[in-house]
Amino acid sequence: MDLQQVIDAELETIMIGFAEQGLQPKEFHELTQRFNMWQSVLSDVFNTDMIEAMAFESYVFHDRVDIWKDYLGRQKKA
Repeated sequence: MDLQQVIDAELETIMIGFAEQGLQPKEFHELTQRFNMWQSVLSDVFNTDMIEAMAFESYVFHDRVDIWKDYLGRQKKA
């Protein structure tokens, strides 16, 4: 396993952990609302998986980057 594979595996583990533990119920609800709104507007252009990914990434990495940073901080301490 080369260094890039190790990095990719670690990033995948972090992303899976975030998806499972990173959102509080209120945040999950907000994300679900965003997905539903985007799905209704974009379903003729993109498939459901793409819309879900875009909604998730825009919410976590743009609008609520604090959630992502808090999760990473908790992982560093663990």
